[in-house]
Amino acid sequence: FYRMSGHSPIRMPKKGNERFREFIYSRTVVYDDMIQTWSHGIDQRGLKAQFVHLGAGYDTRSMQPTRFGFVGDRFEIDHPRVQQIKRDAMADSPQTGEALDHLHFVAVDFEKEGDWRSELLAQGLDVTQPMIFLWEGVTLYLDGQSILKTLEEIKTLCEDAPSGTCTLLTGMYSTQVIDFTYEKSLNKTRKILNMTGESLKWGLPFE
Repeated sequence: FYRMSGHSPIRMPKKGNERFREFIYSRTVVYDDMIQTWSHGIDQRGLKAQFVHLGAGYDTRSMQPTRFGFVGDRFEIDHPRVQQIKRDAMADSPQTGEALDHLHFVAVDFEKEGDWRSELLAQGLDVTQPMIFLWEGVTLYLDGQSILKTLEEIKTLCEDAPSGTCTLLTGMYSTQVIDFTYEKSLNKTRKILNMTGESLKWGLPFE
């Protein structure tokens, strides 16, 4: 809505002036800029760009490749139930069309055993070409072991990519966010998460 109209029902802060309460949508703009910069660099080198979205949820970035300057393969990895809801909604939309070209869905539960790397490769990921991984707003809902395991798996996938072309964009959150002590406004978040059955599990001791 903001990109189309230039206005938003939420406050879009200027870069460098973001506040804690705005970080969820502020980080999205920052990640978008990083993806565009990376894509431009890969294009300048004449290489094939690939976008891997870990825990994609209901995000629509993969359906907007030209927004980021690449037309290569895109891969969405998420829980089977979430993906099915999203794909059903997409099937009912007349606007999906070409947006689904070169878009691959990989169903996985990061907290359970499952070789998502093999499935990703089976869907056509070329580990000899550049890859950018986006893992936005996910780590705080996982346990530490699952996070470290996933980071190691990403590292393995990147081993044969051209030098300097494999990138991971993610966020690591403070333990003070996880235990709701960082700011009083987090008390509202705690109530919402209790109602939705989602709990915050893992953070880093930045203090």
